[in-house]
Amino acid sequence: MFDPTMFGYKTFIQRHFHSCFKRFQLKKAIKSIIFIRYWKRKLNNLREKGIFFVNEGLANRCLKNYNTFSGHLKKFDIQNKRILLKIDIEGNEYPVLKEDSFYKYLDNVNQIIVEFHDLKNRLRDVYAIIKKFNTSFDIVHIHGNNYSGTFILLGEEAENDIILPDVMEVTLAKREGIRKEDIDNSIVCYPIPGLDFPNNLKCRDYELKF
Repeated sequence: MFDPTMFGYKTFIQRHFHSCFKRFQLKKAIKSIIFIRYWKRKLNNLREKGIFFVNEGLANRCLKNYNTFSGHLKKFDIQNKRILLKIDIEGNEYPVLKEDSFYKYLDNVNQIIVEFHDLKNRLRDVYAIIKKFNTSFDIVHIHGNNYSGTFILLGEEAENDIILPDVMEVTLAKREGIRKEDIDNSIVCYPIPGLDFPNNLKCRDYELKF
């Protein structure tokens, strides 16, 4: 699991603890200690399941704590491993996915989960990216992130207008791995009960009926 922000957050909590301790804000300082211990315990639980966090992120070029997808594959010697690629990088997915070179390294990727941000301003970019994926992947699931707002995609007639979430989670599967018996041609409305859950548990999930 690649994330360049998680360990920096741990450092922030430690600084917060020292700051509270110096100000004699003991309750806040104790909460910081509890959080750090909880964090360490969670990381250990994940390691026991074979899940490890790497303090690096994904970008379209090498930076301080960021590397390209091909760079990650080479650095960690996973060129021949089966890969589930999940990309949730808060709008920075566009520079990565607009690079043609990115698509050269998807041979061993079986599934891709991408969270597309700012759809109201980036629909053309999303369309172009999906077309590139579509050479060997099919969309098998979508979900609207209800932490975001919505916007109206105008149709030729008012009744054809579509309400879309500004942030959308899209799951793609390698076409060659999809079995014919798994294909369902019926019309499905999202979210699917028991499968989809709202990102913000305090609000209803967005309904997608297209």
